[in-house]
Amino acid sequence: MKRALAAIGTLSLMALVAAQSTEDLVLSYQRNFVRSSLSIKLDLLKEAAVNEAADMSPLYLMSIDFCLENAILLQNDVQLRELAVYSIARLHKAKQSAAAAKLWALFQVFRDAYVRVPLLSALADLASGNAQIILNLNSFLFNQNTIKQAGVEPDIATVEACVTALGKLESGTSYPVLFAVYSSGYPESLTKRAAEALSLLKGDYKGYLIEVIRKNPPIDKASALRAAMENPRFTEADKAEVAEASLDMSLGFSSEISGEAGLNREIRYRAVRELTQRSWSRASELAVRNFTMAYREFSSGEGSKAAILEAIACLEAMKTTEAAQTLTLHLQLLNAETDGGKTADEQIAMAVIHNLGLLGDKAAFDHLLFVSYLPYSESIKGAARDALKKLKL
Repeated sequence: MKRALAAIGTLSLMALVAAQSTEDLVLSYQRNFVRSSLSIKLDLLKEAAVNEAADMSPLYLMSIDFCLENAILLQNDVQLRELAVYSIARLHKAKQSAAAAKLWALFQVFRDAYVRVPLLSALADLASGNAQIILNLNSFLFNQNTIKQAGVEPDIATVEACVTALGKLESGTSYPVLFAVYSSGYPESLTKRAAEALSLLKGDYKGYLIEVIRKNPPIDKASALRAAMENPRFTEADKAEVAEASLDMSLGFSSEISGEAGLNREIRYRAVRELTQRSWSRASELAVRNFTMAYREFSSGEGSKAAILEAIACLEAMKTTEAAQTLTLHLQLLNAETDGGKTADEQIAMAVIHNLGLLGDKAAFDHLLFVSYLPYSESIKGAARDALKKLKL
């Protein structure tokens, strides 16, 4: 027993000596750092890094303090910049979260991407959950977006690093500034990076995009719709909900600002295509309203035939009674006009008849049957016969 206690005592003493010698080693490097010239300081840090057993973080923090104290006078000095970058890298590797505040202070005094990019990379890992640092990064990115809107191109490398950092930090408070990057006309690589960062944030991203669609100008609405459709993390239902909100808002939109009406129409057209692709029957009432608007626009020369054909396809994709009734009423109108001597548009008539067949609603029977008695082309009459065979009688 005595031998065992003695052994334990010896081990404790050895651990104490080792701890003391580690502290002494760090202090020794710190003293030498203070005494050495700028040209030697970086070599000293690299030498200290070889001692893997010792935590040299206090030395690297001292180096950061030195950089902060001398940044105003020596900011463009190559050796000081190298010292800052190396210190950042060592604190990053050591996972020194407590250094985040000092690193942010360093970010404010060094303006070049050479220092800021690795610094932001470090903050992305060290500032997790640090609300103040995240707020600071959000503010920085907001200012960069403001500068860009004023016609001055910000440093793209730094903006990209900030976007990446905010994505890793995952705070929902970053939605507005990251979305602003996504929708502000930055280079495509940065736009994609912003999209990736947005998809990583915690919170209701889909809800945020729908809020943008409901409240923001058309240019932001278009970006929000595009962001949803391109988001690999969204389900088909998520994408359909955003498309539904886009169609809803575009149908009720009006503006006297030049160009906004055209952009809103493009949003509507894309929303229709996305809903058609997903057969989102919840949007059936909106699909009916869109068809009415598309036909009115085409008749007045404002809209295109393609928009009507897409509107017809969207009605069929809804698979609802009201969609079938809408197409049936339109076929009734086409029949009346044809009976009165007006020549029907071949493509539109064919689309209406074909999609009525796909819907299979028996309410269309009489109107499809009447087609064969009217002066339509043989192609339209043949399509009507095929559609009749598909009705659920």
